Amino acid sequence: MRFCEWFYISNQDTLVEHGNQYDPYCLCSNPVNPLIQKGHKIFVRIPFGNLANKFLSNGIGLNNPHVVSNYIKNSVGEYLIFYYRYLMRSQPFIIWTLLWGSITTVGYAMLEGLMPAMTDPITVHSRVEDIAKRSNTTPNIVWSLKELHAHPAIFSPVTILRELWLDRAGILALIVLASFIFFSVLNVFVAVSVWWFIVPILFLLPVFVYYARTVKSEIARTHRATFNAAPLSSRIANVNRVVHGHIHRERHTQFEEIEYMNTGTWSAAYHDVECTKPYGRKCFVWIKPDQNGTRIANLFEWKDPGIEMIPPGSTEEN
Repeated sequence: MRFCEWFYISNQDTLVEHGNQYDPYCLCSNPVNPLIQKGHKIFVRIPFGNLANKFLSNGIGLNNPHVVSNYIKNSVGEYLIFYYRYLMRSQPFIIWTLLWGSITTVGYAMLEGLMPAMTDPITVHSRVEDIAKRSNTTPNIVWSLKELHAHPAIFSPVTILRELWLDRAGILALIVLASFIFFSVLNVFVAVSVWWFIVPILFLLPVFVYYARTVKSEIARTHRATFNAAPLSSRIANVNRVVHGHIHRERHTQFEEIEYMNTGTWSAAYHDVECTKPYGRKCFVWIKPDQNGTRIANLFEWKDPGIEMIPPGSTEEN
């Protein structure tokens, strides 16, 4: 077992990475200097995605964060049906849980994400050399691979608010507030019924619904970014094979003259709340020499008992 900062080059032919460094929500913003100081204590800077799991996903309960379809529905009706069937009795105040978890996540992310990293100008060169040694490469490749990393989402507050649905919560709150102000001011001059408060809300709701429907999760784009980064990272590392994880989708394919492999996820993931429709397979990559001494890699599914090889291309995605 090897402990590396974010990658390892195996036998000069395979670049092994988790893949989170291409995800703006889950990357370590400074893997060379990951420590920050708060007061008199030193901490490891926690990525935004980990904070979201800590403060938000842990409170969701029946929603599995490893399966997008588990918590991102196609319509408001699907959310209401899900709430009625599963959450009304177990988590009746789930909206408050989501709101508080999202606000806490943003607060911690902004607090830690914008803090300067702890650095030592005297030892920075030896630090990079140490990373290179553990990663089986040179300092030049360490710096080059670092330049491929995504820009942290923490530096785009609007993006974070949108991903946590806080933008929609804010717009809905503004609609209610504007309607209440309209109702209150009008009621000062003439007695009006409560419908003068409800009607403006109903009038503005289509605008809110239209905006909410135009906002799409960037998870799919993150998956593509991780996949598309493989050819350039393989050129920098001078290898012909790249192995990733992180995106929870197993894959073995050839493209742009490299062999790309992804082991998916071993998390207990299901499409449904009742846990009757498993999502994904427990996969691993096995690299070994053939009869001629050439190293070959295959993607296997772990079964109990035994293993089963997944043919290249059988997991191809559009």
